[in-house]
Amino acid sequence: MKRIIALLSIIILLAGLCAGCGKNSDQGTNDITPASSSEEPSVTVTAAPEPSVTVTAAPEPTEDPAKAEALRIAELHGLSEADIRGEYALLVRFSETVEQNERVGDYREFLYKIFPVV
Repeated sequence: MKRIIALLSIIILLAGLCAGCGKNSDQGTNDITPASSSEEPSVTVTAAPEPSVTVTAAPEPTEDPAKAEALRIAELHGLSEADIRGEYALLVRFSETVEQNERVGDYREFLYKIFPVV
């Protein structure tokens, strides 16, 4: 069954290719036409213009403002950069949440100490 379907698919593809070949001869737009039966056909080849490439310098890496703020917060609360684990924006957001919560009271420093677990 698979072989029959594959054979039918090939026949359909070949029929489509042959139908496409006939369009050029019907329209008379052949690019290669022999001048006479004794001469070889002449072909004119023109080179395409080369695309221009503009190279721009990569922007200099700027320090992430969240990183600077997170390192400042970590220093205030006794955390090391290893405790942050690269989650600078998360520490800034965590700090904003802890500082805005009035019901935390005396547990603020405890919350900062467990930040590496979060």
